[in-house]
Amino acid sequence: MTYEPYARSRFSDQNQAYEAKKQLQKHMNDAGILMSKNKIVQLSNNSARNMAVNALLGFNRDQKHIQDTLGEIFGSQNFDPRDKRLATELAYGVSRHSITLDHLIGRYSSRPFKNIDPIVIQILRIGLYQLLFMTRTPDFAAINEAVKQARNSGLRGTDGFVNALLRSVQREIVEFVSVEPGLFDKLMTARNILWVSLTEICRFKDDIFPDRKKNLPKSLSLSLGHPAWLIERWLKRFDLETVWKICLANNARPSISLRINPLQPENHEKTYLSRLAEDEIEAVCIDDAIQLRQSVLPSQLPGFQQGLFYVQDITAMKVSPLLGVKPGDTVLDMCAAPGGKTTHLAEIMKNEGKIIACDINEDKLNIIRENCQRLGVSIVQTALANELDNSSVGISSYDAILIDAPCSNTAVLSRRVEARHLLKPVHISRNVKTQSKLIDDASKHIKTGGKILYSTCSIDFSENEQVIRNFLKNHENFKLIQENLTLPGISVNENEKTSYWHDGGYTALLERIS
Repeated sequence: MTYEPYARSRFSDQNQAYEAKKQLQKHMNDAGILMSKNKIVQLSNNSARNMAVNALLGFNRDQKHIQDTLGEIFGSQNFDPRDKRLATELAYGVSRHSITLDHLIGRYSSRPFKNIDPIVIQILRIGLYQLLFMTRTPDFAAINEAVKQARNSGLRGTDGFVNALLRSVQREIVEFVSVEPGLFDKLMTARNILWVSLTEICRFKDDIFPDRKKNLPKSLSLSLGHPAWLIERWLKRFDLETVWKICLANNARPSISLRINPLQPENHEKTYLSRLAEDEIEAVCIDDAIQLRQSVLPSQLPGFQQGLFYVQDITAMKVSPLLGVKPGDTVLDMCAAPGGKTTHLAEIMKNEGKIIACDINEDKLNIIRENCQRLGVSIVQTALANELDNSSVGISSYDAILIDAPCSNTAVLSRRVEARHLLKPVHISRNVKTQSKLIDDASKHIKTGGKILYSTCSIDFSENEQVIRNFLKNHENFKLIQENLTLPGISVNENEKTSYWHDGGYTALLERIS
C-alpha cells in the first residue's frame, strides 16, 4: 500500500502525518543499508523469542521442520520449561498465521516486503503475533522485546523500523471482542475484522483485508492464513461458513489427548484422571479418552515410562475400533509408524493374536518397536513394506487390514504447522496414486469376509471418497460398509456436557465378499 492512506487513517493533522511518514521512511532507508539477502543472520538462543526466530528462519531458509530445530536448541542446554513452552507457542503460532502476519507487514510498511531482511520479517511476525493472538502479553513487552531483537541482529536501523511498524499496527487496533456463533454470517463480510480464534475477534479502525466480492479465495487466504489455492479447492466442496470454520480450527492450538492403555493392570480413565488431579494437572474425560486442559510435555506426565497411556487425538482414537478386530486375529497395518493405531489394535485384541506392522524404513520401524515396548504390546511383528510377500513374514492373507495412508494432512493442519506452506496441488495428485496402490495391494492380502479400513488425515475428496469410488469400481468383490468424514473443530461431549477440540480425518470400511 502507499503511505498516504496509512497516514490519514491515524492522524487528523497533516503535519503529523507528514512527520510520521518521514520518520518511518528514514527507518526503512537506514535499515536497508545493511540488509543483505546473502548474509545469514541468527540470534543467540538466550531467550524464548530468539529461539522462535531461529526456528522460523530454519524453516523458511532450509524447510527444516520447526520441531526439529527447537529440539536441537532445547537439547543444547538446560532451558527453563517456561521458555520452552513460550518458544514453541511463538514458533508454531507464527507459522499458522504467517500469511496473515505477512499481509499486515506489507500493509504497514512503505518498503516492499521482498526487501526486508529475513530475520527482521521473523521478528516482526513474532511481535505482531503477540499483539494480535497472545493478548495476555502486554503490548509494550511485545514491542520492546521485538525492538531489542532487531537491535541485537546487528542490522543498523532495524530497531527503529520494527518499533515504528509495530506501533502503527497497535494504534490501529480498536478492541478485542468475544463473539457468539450466531454472528458468523455478519462478521464474515467485515473487512476490518481479524479472527483471533473461533470465539474472539480483533477489530481494526480501517479495512485491512481485500473485498471478498472481488476475490473470495484471496481475501480468505489473507484473513485466515491459508494458501488461496487450498481455500479455492475447499470452496468447491463446502459452503463458505464451513470453510471459514475449518480455517479457524486449523489456526487453533491443538489439545493433547491421551488414550489410556487397558493392558496395564488396574489402569483406566477414571483412575488415571485422579492421578493427574493429584499432580494438579487439569484434564477431563471425553468418552474413552482424557484431554488435557493445560500445556504439559507428555513425557513429564505420570506413568509415561510405564506405558499407562499413548498420546493420540480423539479423532484418531476412533479409527482402529472400526476395523472390528478381536483376540486371536491376524492383522496387517500397512503404514504403521509411529504405532499409535497399531498399539490400539493390540489393546482391542487384548494382546492376543498377531499384528504385522509395516513401514518404509528401519527408522520408522524402530519407533513402532519402542512404543510397543513401552506400552507392553507383544503381538506386533515389524516388517519393511517391501517384505510383505517374503517368506520371512509368513502370512499370505489376513483377517483385517488397516491402511492409514500418507496424505496431504489437510485435516490436521493445526498440529502439522508447516504443512499448509509446503503442500502443493501436485502433492495431492501424487498421494492419490500412492493411496490407490496401497488399497489395491491390500485387496490381494485379505481373506474372504475380511475387512479393510482405509483412513487418512485429509479432508480432500480426491484422497478420500474418490479413491474408494475408484477402488470399488475396479473390485466388484468388495463392498463399502461405512465411511465417515470428520472436519477439524470443536465438538460437544453429550455425556460430560463439555466441549473438546479434535482433528479431522476420513475413514472407509470395506469388506471382501467373494
